Amino acid sequence: MIFASSVFIKADVVHASDGNLGIFASWLKKKYSFKLLVQFIGGDLNQDLRRVYKKSWMRNWKEGLDAVSFNSLTLGKRFVELFGEHPK
Repeated sequence: MIFASSVFIKADVVHASDGNLGIFASWLKKKYSFKLLVQFIGGDLNQDLRRVYKKSWMRNWKEGLDAVSFNSLTLGKRFVELFGEHPK
């Protein structure tokens, strides 16, 4: 974890290449001051996050995201269905 800490302390932007990783990275962002971009790839929104998006620990997850990207317009629409609009 020492190596990871030294990387996150110096990071300006962290790109989580999957929504599941984005959940973990948003938790790390609370400790380190990086910007967080999460890319949604399909299975994360259509399978994994769909099962847990109403859980209490997911309530403030979206607020930790600085930007989101999607592999398709359909995934972008799915994100809005589950979590609402994201400004970036």
